Amino acid sequence: MSDSLMDGSKLRVHNVIDDYNRQYLGFDLSRLLPAPRVTRALDDFIDTHGKPNRIRIDNGPEYTSHHMQLWAKEQEIELQLIQPGKPTQNRPIGRFNHTYRTEVLDAYLFTSMQEIRALTEAFQHKYNHFRTHGSLNDMVLVEFKEQRKALTGRPPSKGLRQ
Repeated sequence: MSDSLMDGSKLRVHNVIDDYNRQYLGFDLSRLLPAPRVTRALDDFIDTHGKPNRIRIDNGPEYTSHHMQLWAKEQEIELQLIQPGKPTQNRPIGRFNHTYRTEVLDAYLFTSMQEIRALTEAFQHKYNHFRTHGSLNDMVLVEFKEQRKALTGRPPSKGLRQ
């Protein structure tokens, strides 16, 4: 996602969502998000949450780059690109991005990256621990994960959306 600070300087937010349970795993915030930075962030997410089988992504240049393709091959992760002009193929992240834009980016005027980072961290906690999701039978994410683990004895499948 793109936005700007009050002084007009641009910023980018790279949000990562678990494809199965809609958990907001995290974000990377910077002025630029080239492919090497995106893959470093993904390595951090893998260290924390485990390696996904696949990642669904749009056709942004950072995702279609040679660097990203090599990284995915080395990690043995399938990249699922949505078709250009078909945002409905990535509906959960589209819905998430709309919510994030409404509740964070458009709700405040930011003077620094630190402000955005702090509000995004608070939003992430609220999103994962208090917001109910219709696609999860109106449960909050942490409740859904616990119920799934209790029923199956294992955590949900691993897939990421960006």
